[in-house]
Amino acid sequence: MATTKTKTLPKPRPGPWDDVPPLPPDCEAALSTEQVRLMLGGISERTFFDMMKVGEFPREDFKIRTRLRWSRATVAAWLRAKQEGYRRGVDQQAQGG
Repeated sequence: MATTKTKTLPKPRPGPWDDVPPLPPDCEAALSTEQVRLMLGGISERTFFDMMKVGEFPREDFKIRTRLRWSRATVAAWLRAKQEGYRRGVDQQAQGG
């Protein structure tokens, strides 16, 4: 009679995916880098990251692993602030100041 050996699989080693924090509740509604760049008029990736580096655009609200995400409210608030600043500049020029 032939005996067969059964091979037992080793236990999986813990990996970096075991310590991943839970996803934020609003992560499905968050904007990716590409979506934010399109909202800013289709600027290039380099220009976008340069804007973040010098503080002209806010840093990401959160990361999902290595992907940066912004909430729609953050981007909308930044666009409103830029628009208000533009309007103030136009008003000042119209008044001669």
